[in-house]
Amino acid sequence: MLLFFSYIPITSFYRQKAQFKLIDDTNLKTAQAWYIKENLKILWEYINVTDAMNLINEWIAKSREKAIYHINLVLKTIQGHIEGISNAIITKTTSAIYENNNKKYRK
Repeated sequence: MLLFFSYIPITSFYRQKAQFKLIDDTNLKTAQAWYIKENLKILWEYINVTDAMNLINEWIAKSREKAIYHINLVLKTIQGHIEGISNAIITKTTSAIYENNNKKYRK
């Protein structure tokens, strides 16, 4: 089980750990997919790109073990965009401004 809690206040830590354990024990595909998604959230907290890439590679390997078809499609997409993800971590940029402009042009 892959868990990253370094940014969670200590009172929330135990509550969330218990929730993750319950979800892991249920072994439902939707619960597993949620679990996989939650374990990647901390990626955007990383400053060091090497540590972030190590995290994402470990996350991909652990996520692939669950053998969920749609998650595997997402993993393939992420692997295809790994260079852009590392650049986003280094520069701390997002595509929000471009998405906002696209929204304006579509109206």
